[in-house]
Amino acid sequence: MTKFQKTCLQLAKSSILEEFDKADASVIANIMKQSEAEEFEKQWACFVTLKKNGELRGCIGTIIPHRPLGEDIRMNGWYAAFEDPRFPPLTLDEIENNDFHMGITILSPMQDKTFKKPEELITFLDKERCGLVIKFGYRQATFLPSVREELSDPQEFVTHLLRKAWIDPSEFAKFFKEFGFQVYYGEEFWENRKKI
Repeated sequence: MTKFQKTCLQLAKSSILEEFDKADASVIANIMKQSEAEEFEKQWACFVTLKKNGELRGCIGTIIPHRPLGEDIRMNGWYAAFEDPRFPPLTLDEIENNDFHMGITILSPMQDKTFKKPEELITFLDKERCGLVIKFGYRQATFLPSVREELSDPQEFVTHLLRKAWIDPSEFAKFFKEFGFQVYYGEEFWENRKKI
């Protein structure tokens, strides 16, 4: 793991531990004095993912860059732990007494994509290991590139993404030309199997 990746994980971890008064405030100051500190001032989007005993425990992120990376990591780390609507707020007991791990995905810029029919999208996804945003009216959902490891079949990947966006597959087939698509890639890394 690179120094930059370790620093990203430290930033996310500190944002969570601060909630329990367990973070060392000097850590953040020291991180931001490091040689790569300017990287954290650049606007990049990221996701922070938490897993407890191998199962998802929180995942929050941004897909459009709108603040410095360092701030995005810290905010998304906190939201993944305490504001993911799928889970109750994280407790210190969970962190200390479970196999608990954190991962970060830094996203490439979004690329708009056009497909003439659903089969073209499936063929594209069969070749590309990318994240995908599906939009239909006010409904929208995204899957990170890493989701392809769990849903390697592109048709299954799209079906699950449609469900996430509350879009009926029959709507997808019938109104395909009205759908919007964006793809992106990501650099994903996890702490070295150490508890948070």
